[in-house]
Order: sequence, then structure tokens, then C-alpha cells
Amino acid sequence: MAACAGSPLPENPHFSSQTVTVTDRGLQPGAELAIADFGTVVFRNGRSAGDVAIAIARPFEPSAQCSTTLQFFAQESQSVSLPLSPHGVASICFHESGSFPFVVTTPEGELRGTVIVGGAQ
Repeated sequence: MAACAGSPLPENPHFSSQTVTVTDRGLQPGAELAIADFGTVVFRNGRSAGDVAIAIARPFEPSAQCSTTLQFFAQESQSVSLPLSPHGVASICFHESGSFPFVVTTPEGELRGTVIVGGAQ
């Protein structure tokens, strides 16, 4: 530890994150989420019962090696989560600015939202 004490920490752009919780009443805090470039979105299944899955309209490759990406994989031109049981989480980082629609599939149907990356937060 002493050897590192004088060394500056590398700048890590992945300190910014936002959480979308899927509840029995919908998406919280809402269907539109704004994050900074290189930010991470955490999706949490806060439902009382039933798995959920998330599909984001963006290629997975930019996030494949990101240390904050968990439980997502590539499916055609989308980033798709594994099924999340109640209290389960998945996260994905966004390296590029833009607007990325997502769909959360629940046992009762679909919930839609958008992640807006970059610009004024």
C-alpha cells in the first residue's frame, strides 16, 4: 500500500451510474433515464414475483469488456440480459452518446423506456 500512496489514481469514467427498478407498478424512477458518457445503468428486478429480462437497442460489443457490465450478452444487434429473478440485478456500461430504447419483458407484458447517454446531465 505504501508504494501506491504517492501515485495518483487513474481516472475511471465508470463512477457514474443510475438504477432502473422494475416494480409491480412499472419502471422506477421512470421510463427515461439520463446518464453521462461511460456511465453504467443497473437494472434491478424489484417485483414481488416473476423473472424479467431487458433488451436494449444497441450492439453489445462496446460493453463486452467493461468491468461494470454484468448479466448482459449479444443477441443480434441488441444487448440482452439473462432472466433476472426477483431482487436480481444486471448492469451495462454505455461508452457512446445517444438515445437507446429498451424493453423490459415481464410475465404480464412489456415495459418500455429509453437511456439517454451524454449531453447535459
